[in-house]
Amino acid sequence: MVLELKVDDTCRNVLAQIRERIYLQKVAGHAEEVLLVGISYDRGRKKHECVVEVEVVGEG
Repeated sequence: MVLELKVDDTCRNVLAQIRERIYLQKVAGHAEEVLLVGISYDRGRKKHECVVEVEVVGEG
């Protein structure tokens, strides 16, 4: 699982950041699939949002 938390940003942007950085390469040899968890918190609305996706990274 790769989890990223952001304040005042969208969950889609959080997941895009996970994919752009080398996070997935670090776990690629350990699992075939990885859960990507993007959590954002909106200070103005005092609400959070969470998106979970499965990413296929290779053979574990």
